[in-house]
Amino acid sequence: MQPLTTPRLVLRDFSPNDAPAVLEIHQHPDLARFMPHAALTDLDGARTRIDEFRVEEPPGLGWWCVALRDGPVIGAVLLKDIPGSGGRPNDDVQIGWRQGARHTGHGYMTEAARAVLRHGFDDLGLERIIAVVDLENHPSQRICARLGMTPLGHTCAYYDEELELFEMSRPKSASRPSNP
Repeated sequence: MQPLTTPRLVLRDFSPNDAPAVLEIHQHPDLARFMPHAALTDLDGARTRIDEFRVEEPPGLGWWCVALRDGPVIGAVLLKDIPGSGGRPNDDVQIGWRQGARHTGHGYMTEAARAVLRHGFDDLGLERIIAVVDLENHPSQRICARLGMTPLGHTCAYYDEELELFEMSRPKSASRPSNP
C-alpha cells in the first residue's frame, strides 16, 4: 500500500509486529457488536488478519495500518471493492475503519479516512466512494457526516444485510491520475 500521512498519523502497510495492536482493535466492544464476524480472541487470529490485510487487489486498494506519528498503532482504514448482496456484481468501492477502544474520541479515524478518500479520488481517479454502516452504529455514522459524505438511507445492496449507505463523489477540484 502507498503510505499516507496526516499531521498526526502515518498510514502504512501492516507488519507482523502489529499483531498485538490488531488484536486490541478487533476486541473493541463496538466491533464485536456491529461486526461479530470480525472480532478476534487471540494473537494467531490477529496474525491471520494481518495476512488478509496485506493483500492489495486491485492496486491502490486495500487496508492501511493507522499509527500515531509518535506512537502506537491505533486503527485500520480500508478502501476496497464491496461485494454486492447475493453475489451481484457492482463497481462500488467502499471506505471503512476500525480502531482500538483506547483511541476513540480524538478524531483519528476521521483524519485517516480523509487521507484515504483523497488517495481514492486524487491518486486512483475514483468518481464515487461509499460507506456502509450498521443501522445502530452511530459513531461511524457521525464519522461519515464529519467526512462530508451524503446519507442515502437504508440499503440491502451489500453484505446481504440492511445497512445505512453514505456516499462521496469526486470533488470538482480533484485531479485525475495521468496515464503513462
